[in-house]
Amino acid sequence: MAGRDVTKVVNRVEDAKEDKNLDLSDCRLMKVPDAIFLLLKNTMLTCCNLSQNTLRSLPSKIGNRFTHLSALILCDNQLTRLPNEIDGLCDLKTLDISNNSFAVIPQVIYRLQTLKTLHAEKNIIADIDVEKMTLMNKLAFVDVQENPLNEELRDELKRVTNIKILLTEKEEKAFEDID
Repeated sequence: MAGRDVTKVVNRVEDAKEDKNLDLSDCRLMKVPDAIFLLLKNTMLTCCNLSQNTLRSLPSKIGNRFTHLSALILCDNQLTRLPNEIDGLCDLKTLDISNNSFAVIPQVIYRLQTLKTLHAEKNIIADIDVEKMTLMNKLAFVDVQENPLNEELRDELKRVTNIKILLTEKEEKAFEDID
């Protein structure tokens, strides 16, 4: 990180102490600095935005240290998995993992019993445990548009009635056969 980026991160951490919202979006982060957890040790964050960085992994400390988050925004990174400790986010209502590199909905998400909204569009998701998803009592909205879901899985998701699920409509044949 360049000096300007470090200053940006430090200023945003200081702001988070006041407003309880940690916004580290677009800070050129390749990883979440350990110092953030130390600096925010006595702060009860409600939102953490790590979008628009180049994160390949998320530290497990997020689930242990920021337990009162109601929103975790991880979109526009290079994530392929989430740490199991994320299930420590006992107040999490919104999770955005869109525009990453997830091939499946991570199993830990199904353990987030307070989750209401899941954004998982624009990944490479080809597998979703629909049964586990429907057992999530609070889950009301899931966006899985622009993922390579097979037809069988798409049909299964369309049959779910207790959750609003956004799917990309299958593209119709662009050209009809010409006689």
